[in-house]
Amino acid sequence: ARDNSKITTKLLGETVISFMDTKAVYLDVETNNVVEDEVKYTDLYPLRQIFDNEFINNFYGVDLKINRSLYDLRANNLGNKSFEIIIKTAPIEIMKKLLDMNIDQSLPVYKIIGISQETYNTAIERGTIKTVFLNRAYINGTYNERFGIKKTEKEWLDLIDELEHYDEDLQFYNIHYGSYYGNYTLLDMLLRNYTDIQAFREYYSFGKFINYKDKHIKALSIFNYYTEDTNKRVVGEKKLNCPFTSKPIIGFENRGSTTKGNLNFLENGYTYKNFYGTYIIGPILVRNPELLRYFIYKLTNKYEKIDLKLEEEAYNRKERE
Repeated sequence: ARDNSKITTKLLGETVISFMDTKAVYLDVETNNVVEDEVKYTDLYPLRQIFDNEFINNFYGVDLKINRSLYDLRANNLGNKSFEIIIKTAPIEIMKKLLDMNIDQSLPVYKIIGISQETYNTAIERGTIKTVFLNRAYINGTYNERFGIKKTEKEWLDLIDELEHYDEDLQFYNIHYGSYYGNYTLLDMLLRNYTDIQAFREYYSFGKFINYKDKHIKALSIFNYYTEDTNKRVVGEKKLNCPFTSKPIIGFENRGSTTKGNLNFLENGYTYKNFYGTYIIGPILVRNPELLRYFIYKLTNKYEKIDLKLEEEAYNRKERE
């Protein structure tokens, strides 16, 4: 084997690359000649191999924890005039995407997103700033004219909170829908098929589609049914047979649509695994003690001894009417 222990090296030159612009300084050690020129690609290539944020942290006095090469950080700094503001103030959830934006002005983060500072602070407090950022074109009004949206920033924040709760409910009831479309949230699905937010929220959107005011609105396709606008309110007491009880279900409905398709629960309702959907309100469980016992069993997997004498008496009186 070759013995490399006696090999000597000699420094021929040094290159200093600017982090703030595209210039570089080349020093020839032998002649002590200094040349200023544009940075060459070969000068930058070694920076791709260095994933160390120590330089940028010391330079700007921050504690950056995102895993980026010095090459990427320098490219971000040169192409994004808000780079310093972003790494010093932006939430970590959106920092990477903000750094990749080509921003030609030095702006606070809330102005980059295009929302008010109050909305920005509220979103951070609620933990929804990433959702707000990803859907900023809707929330800041960019898409208002395109889709006929008339929502305030506060209404958008409330809607985001509401749909995140729905997402949690679907997970709790073991209902999966993301694999059908991709890894999307309910808000993603709503905005990808945006036609009329009022129709999507006021009518059942878990089926195949919604026919609403001469519009055909694609829904989430979680279940095998569809919804149609009735053009009038259906209001009144109802008595319906139920596959889980020996007695009819009584309740009250107040709706402006009807559901059609593969229905299997309380006339216009639908059930699948741990999901039960019905137009009946009332409230349905208080007014139907037998159905209440059924759901208690489903939740606990055992028959609980519960005193429902008052509920049963009220049910029997109503049934005799």
